[in-house]
Amino acid sequence: MKGLSFNVAAYIALILLFIGGTQVASANDNTQKLQDNGPVIWTNTLVIESDNGQNCTLSYRDDETLWSIAKRYALLWKVNIYAAMLAIYQKNPHAFYQYKINGLLPGKRLLCPSNYLLLSQGNKAEAKAHYLALVNGQ
Repeated sequence: MKGLSFNVAAYIALILLFIGGTQVASANDNTQKLQDNGPVIWTNTLVIESDNGQNCTLSYRDDETLWSIAKRYALLWKVNIYAAMLAIYQKNPHAFYQYKINGLLPGKRLLCPSNYLLLSQGNKAEAKAHYLALVNGQ
């Protein structure tokens, strides 16, 4: 098919993401995979891992904040940034100093949140209000 150019693996991964069969994480910054177990398929922009998301990890640098991580993944997950932050936090409370949302500890393994967790955060205004309440200790 001349003239038709797209990444078939990425297209399939997006379809699987929407039907809930596969967890998807970005590898667009060319960082190394953070774990060694579980099947993985690398494409030019996506990491697709199986096993109900248990082996799906979010790649990030130690100098990144929850905001910067969520900003990158929110685009991929098609949710607002507050929903992405809340879902990452709720899936990984152990990765935050004293379980505070603004206390991401460097080098902690972050598991991918489920589609249900991502979509259960409400609209942007609700997610933002919940995030701000957590930041302010309410």
